[in-house]
Amino acid sequence: MTNEKAIDNNSTFNSDSPIESPEQDIFKRVPFAQGIAKVITNRVNPDSIVFGIYGEWGTGKTSVLNLIENELKKSKKIQCVKFNPWRFEDESSLILCFFESLSVALNKAIGSKKEKVGKLLVEWGELLVNINKKAGAFIKIGKKLSSVTLEQKMERLKGILREEGQEGRRIVVFIDDIDRLDKNEIQAVFKLVKLTANLPRIIYILAFDDKMVAAALNEKYASDDFDLKEKHPSGNSESGRNFLEKIVQVPLPLPEIDSFDLTKFCLKLASQNLQDSQINLEENEKKRFEHYFHTYFSNSLKTPRICIRYANRLSFVLPLLKGEINPADLMLIEGIRTFQPKFFEKIIDNKELFLGQTINKFKMVHFSGDREKITDKNKETFKGLLESLSLEERVVIEALLLHIFPKLEESLGDTHYNPFFEQKLQEEQRIGSPDYFNRYLAQAVPEYDISDHKIKQFLSNLPKQPIEDVIEALREMITEQKADKVISKLSQKAGSLSEEISENLSRAIAACAELYPNSGIFLTWLSAINLVYVLLSNIPKRGKRLAATQDILINTSPLNFAAEFFGNLIGLERNQEIKKRFSDEEIEKLGTQFAERIKEEAEQDILYLKYPERIFTLLNHWRKYSDKEDLNEHLRKSFKQNKQNVIEYLKAFLSIEVIDGIRSKSDFEKQQFERATLFLEPKIVYDELKKIYGDKLDENVPTGFRYKDIDERVAFQFAAIFRKVEKVKKKKIS
Repeated sequence: MTNEKAIDNNSTFNSDSPIESPEQDIFKRVPFAQGIAKVITNRVNPDSIVFGIYGEWGTGKTSVLNLIENELKKSKKIQCVKFNPWRFEDESSLILCFFESLSVALNKAIGSKKEKVGKLLVEWGELLVNINKKAGAFIKIGKKLSSVTLEQKMERLKGILREEGQEGRRIVVFIDDIDRLDKNEIQAVFKLVKLTANLPRIIYILAFDDKMVAAALNEKYASDDFDLKEKHPSGNSESGRNFLEKIVQVPLPLPEIDSFDLTKFCLKLASQNLQDSQINLEENEKKRFEHYFHTYFSNSLKTPRICIRYANRLSFVLPLLKGEINPADLMLIEGIRTFQPKFFEKIIDNKELFLGQTINKFKMVHFSGDREKITDKNKETFKGLLESLSLEERVVIEALLLHIFPKLEESLGDTHYNPFFEQKLQEEQRIGSPDYFNRYLAQAVPEYDISDHKIKQFLSNLPKQPIEDVIEALREMITEQKADKVISKLSQKAGSLSEEISENLSRAIAACAELYPNSGIFLTWLSAINLVYVLLSNIPKRGKRLAATQDILINTSPLNFAAEFFGNLIGLERNQEIKKRFSDEEIEKLGTQFAERIKEEAEQDILYLKYPERIFTLLNHWRKYSDKEDLNEHLRKSFKQNKQNVIEYLKAFLSIEVIDGIRSKSDFEKQQFERATLFLEPKIVYDELKKIYGDKLDENVPTGFRYKDIDERVAFQFAAIFRKVEKVKKKKIS
């Protein structure tokens, strides 16, 4: 039985040691122990008697034995001796040590006759060992007791013990942990008790799991010589139980611990774990954890030992994940891991179901029937996961899962959550967030993730560091794998950051632009751009905000990141639902300055060759905020440098298509034509293409014609659209 003693303030982990005094008892076992001790102390009859304290592993049998011993030691009539059979390597050692322990106790109890008693008992034990070795099995000792020598020694022992009279001291032998032994050792212990149980003034108190011991005894004693063969000639499953009943005169099941006391004990251990880990739960989080733990785990707490196992799990994981997860969620999922380990594995195997990701994948599906098929499949899967549980367990675990994994409800089609709810789960570091789920399961921050503690430390250092050091610290955190995570974590904090931190961080984020993955749909780019805008919004003074924005547009590299940032800024400023951060005059000023930077870079490089994926944004800023003729001249000049450049220019306007997971360039269609010819006359492009393909460019391409490469496809598709546009123009003129 484990109690407050298990809470060791000097150690991270809780010991599973039994209690040693009544003051440590929190499970109300003292009256039970006192009752047994009183019966033994007041016993007048000198005959031997065997008590059995029955209970499963971890229920507190050893603690009760200690309480009984404490009570018995108060009487001068009692001599206590403890015998631990599981410490010995073989049966012979077990026999000899048993009689040596009993001999010491008898010597103390009988006084003047101690030499005679001790010698007789040890000699008797040695005879038993010799017979055991010759017989080859201790189980056959009973048949050898007809030996005259053994009988004589037994009678002499009995006589000496009876001579003590009514005032003679009694020996109480405690034998614990019998159910830890293997089958042969269990059988040996009970044979010893049986052989010595008729010695006067010796009382046995045995502690064990009666089901386990009965099963171990059943194999041997179904046909043994203690009258069991006649009763159970077939050696059925009741034989071991009947043998126990023959040995143990007073079977006493250990009183069950009240569920409320176990829950209280477990919560006290958990509270100590939080304190040891220096984690302070907010009051609402503390109440949330205690409510759900009490509601859903109380029935799983069968023994103090399982409480200790749970607390020791927390002692390990809480310090590891401090600051990286939601502590209340961690303690709840660890409850499932400890009390329902098989179901815990099912959570791992069905991650997408519990995180609502099976539905997220199909949110763009327009047919309600398709969504219903998904939710029906999810319901069937979830039902299958619960089948291994009892009805009571099923109700409990389902309600708990819906609390810690709220998106599970969406997977089952019972509700729908908007993106703001997902953001809330992320901000609260909940296990139901895909960004945090793996931390709880792996008990560490994954390699591809970024520590929340590291982000917190980075932000706390920002006001103390010059911008150069901020940029360096940010670069150290960003890797190709972690870039998106870093931006995401910083975005969560952005709204609450001070003006000073926001200004430095906005510049640092922009200064690291070349580190963000620049492929696919540019999610990291867009996230970083949105973050910079939010940070700039935290700067209340217009002049300071404008200066920071100018710095980003002029100095951020690469140029296409700055272009995307400016385009996004314009789009947000046009949004009527948000407060404007820049006046129209300021936007015009920023645009003009940025256009000058674009022109300067165009003097060094051909823009559509260097930034093909952002060419429209770049050229459009140039066209809108500077001289259009300069732009036209830049493009014409580039075509003269290499006649193939005109095709590269057109290809820069193609979009990316993903078919069966394969990325490819789209066809050159009307939309691409309109964008490409926004910056120079279509006739200029057409003439440049004719320099490459000649009169073939004027021919109509048959339907289904296979182009030899993408260059040819783009050229002829442009030409076809150009002819149609020219034809429409002529009709309008005529």
